[in-house]
Amino acid sequence: MNADQEGPNVKLAPALAAATLAVATFALPAAASPHDSSEAAKCGYFTKNIGAYYDHCTSDGSSVVIVVQKKSSDEERCVKPGVTYLGSIYQIRGAYYNGKLC
Repeated sequence: MNADQEGPNVKLAPALAAATLAVATFALPAAASPHDSSEAAKCGYFTKNIGAYYDHCTSDGSSVVIVVQKKSSDEERCVKPGVTYLGSIYQIRGAYYNGKLC
């Protein structure tokens, strides 16, 4: 079979593959930022409504020390695995893991 006899399906295959890749690339959700208030935010600091939270994601059950950045001053807190309520977004600016266990 020569190039003229291949039919339209063979000629469309590269275009179809490119279109599929383009759609898949743009359909992927963007990574959530640490301050994203959406449900897509997973680990670390996040906000929901007017609450500020820290989600300590771990599979080993360890507790960690986080630095809670308050409007007035920063403070360290020990958090267990899971979601911890930190306070109102009007009082909390952010939070991050400082590398220590507790």
